[in-house]
Amino acid sequence: MSPDPQARSAEELSFRVHDRSLAGVAWGDASGVPTIALHGWMDNAASFCRLGSLLHGIRLCALDLSGHGRSQLRPALRSSHPFEHVSDVLAVADRLGWERFSIIGHSMGANIALYLSGVVPERVHRCVLLDSFGEAGLEGRKLVERCVDAMRATLVGASPTVYETRRMMTMTRMITSKLNSAAVEAICERGAIELQGGYAWTSGPADEAAIAFTLAESVMQELLRRSSAATLLLVAQQGHLRHRWDRMDDRIQIHPNLTVKWVPGTHGLHLGEECHEVAAIIRDFLVAND
Repeated sequence: MSPDPQARSAEELSFRVHDRSLAGVAWGDASGVPTIALHGWMDNAASFCRLGSLLHGIRLCALDLSGHGRSQLRPALRSSHPFEHVSDVLAVADRLGWERFSIIGHSMGANIALYLSGVVPERVHRCVLLDSFGEAGLEGRKLVERCVDAMRATLVGASPTVYETRRMMTMTRMITSKLNSAAVEAICERGAIELQGGYAWTSGPADEAAIAFTLAESVMQELLRRSSAATLLLVAQQGHLRHRWDRMDDRIQIHPNLTVKWVPGTHGLHLGEECHEVAAIIRDFLVAND
């Protein structure tokens, strides 16, 4: 992957939020459209390195969500549904002085963006969702069983997967994510820790247990009804969401201000060769006049 001559340089950010340190990366002039980027499961702020460098006119702040990248974990043995990231994002926005801002979310980050749009619609200007339109909502017994399993996993704990070398870590992630080597190396550089015997991801078993928690479908739909932000959903033609697309009809009808676009690429559409096309679509949406 050759460097982009128009790419913007990145700057490191650090915030003290709820007695924890949260880190991030920012691109663009402070006068640009204020936008917070939220990464997916087991990723970190580096997953926006290509997109951030291309979004001219946008002040993009990509966060390392709690327990990912260079941000601290929440206290041990505390369950951490992705919903809990909402308060962290709002606190960061407050530190930045952003009363109203836009959001770009990928995968789990897109789900968090939907929570934000529904919980505090007055603070979200525009919302971009990358290959996710909320978690798979369950009801009744299935929902209870899923949450019980997640809580048990949190309480029991588990050891992280340790890779002998950083190269092994990168290659394994490339296989599972279908991302190119440059993208995975950037994420690994920010999200790897050295342990006895090798390397592990800063986000590990605790994050895997947390993602098992889910909201009821009725709750997801109510959050969508409450959202007032203009929302752009980009669906990757070879991504994850396409496998659940036939179950999205009710959600699409419920959201009051939704635009859907199908684009080339896999689940990591903002990190592949199609990122220039994706960046152009996102930029046009974020800078559009209401």
